[in-house]
This record gives sequence, structure tokens and C-alpha cells, in this order.
Amino acid sequence: MAKGSITAVAALAVIGLAQGFSKPVEPSKAVPSAATVQEGRSIHERLVGHSLTVIATDKDNKRSLGSGVLFSNNGVLYCLTAAHVVGDGKGIYIVCHQNIETEATTAWRGFVCAMDSESDWAIMSLVRVGESVTGICPAEFSGAPIRIGQRVIAVGSPIGEHNTVTEGIVANNRRVVEWTNDRHFVITCDGGSGSSGGGVFDAETGRCIGIVVRRSVSTGMIYALPIDTILKDIQALGQPQLLPPT
Repeated sequence: MAKGSITAVAALAVIGLAQGFSKPVEPSKAVPSAATVQEGRSIHERLVGHSLTVIATDKDNKRSLGSGVLFSNNGVLYCLTAAHVVGDGKGIYIVCHQNIETEATTAWRGFVCAMDSESDWAIMSLVRVGESVTGICPAEFSGAPIRIGQRVIAVGSPIGEHNTVTEGIVANNRRVVEWTNDRHFVITCDGGSGSSGGGVFDAETGRCIGIVVRRSVSTGMIYALPIDTILKDIQALGQPQLLPPT
């Protein structure tokens, strides 16, 4: 894979000028009580706390909707999503609908830190808009080999239906697709427009093993990019602060 497409961005404060950000701002910190909020919940409810809705506006003011995964590195919050969801990154809003009972939300502006348009992943730092509430819980990741038949759970916002959870299995774990030389794995979970960038989680451990990048119109199955590929790309960038925890 040609890594010339990998882009590291030192500062994208210009994205926030419309909101009055004239200089780099302090990134959002993880919520200390997030872990305790998850106690007693099912794995499906816990994964909701990792799921984000990504709303991006391009230079022509066209809006796109996608999903993302919340993670933390040294207490700083980031969003992992698909690069095609972010687009040119003129304006990016990210929302976590983290409380199932109260429908409480936390919103951020997103600032692209690094992305690979060929592999189709992007990482954004987050700057909170308004007040934060409890229930935010950054995901943990796994770069372990993906197995055919492995039970998985996909979480995303298809057609704007945030925190939609579907289950399936890994149907193929070594698929090379036409738009890139990277190997993807195929899952039997349902999805729709807005699912791209959402997390694919191991159904037993709850760890994120990949993100959704495409959906087959003919078969309905989802193509996911393994976390292992993203970790290797980030290491090649020399930006260890962006590495998701494994």
C-alpha cells in the first residue's frame, strides 16, 4: 500500500474559526467516572458508550453523516472514523448519545489529527461544545488476529438512528477489495447509510477490532478495516500519542 496518502495534521484550528476558535484549544479530557457508569450493564449497553455520531460539512456546505469510536490516550479523547466520512473537514461535529435511559448527549467539534484516505481511516481530537455528562466510556481495542466465525457486534448510526446495535459473525477475514490493497474482513451484521466509521467489537471481550468502511449493496454484508492495519499506519506516522489502547 502506498503510504504517501497518510496525512498528519499538526493543527487544524481553522476548522473551528466559524465557532470563534482563533487558536488551538485544549482537547477534551476523559471523564473520570466513566468506568463506574458501565457497571451492571450488558455488553450491548456498554458498547453504546463508545459509539459516536459524526456530522461533517464539506466546502460546498453538503452534510454527510457517519459513525465513530471514542478512545482515550493519556486522558485525551479522540474519535476514530472512516476518512470518507470526514471529507475535507470544513466543519465536523461529533455527538455521543451515551445515556440510554435519559438520552443525554455530549457534543464536540472534531479536528483531524491524522488520516489515510486510501485505507479509509481518520483520527480527530475533540473539543467539547457545551456541558459534558457522565456515561462517556472510551473503547479498548484489539489488534489480535481476526477469525472466521468470530462473533461480532457493530454499533453505529445508520440513517441517523444513533446507537444501533447489530450482531453477526466474521464471514471472511482476508478479503482484498478493489479500492485499496489493504485486507479487510467481512461481517454479516446489518448496516446502512451512516454506519461508516462505526466500531466492530468482539462479542465476548467488547474490544474494538475494526471499523466499518463499506457495505455491499448486492449482499448486504459489511466490509471492515482491521484495527491492526490502523495501528501500523499510525506507527508509520511516528505519532504514538494517537495510538488507541490495546
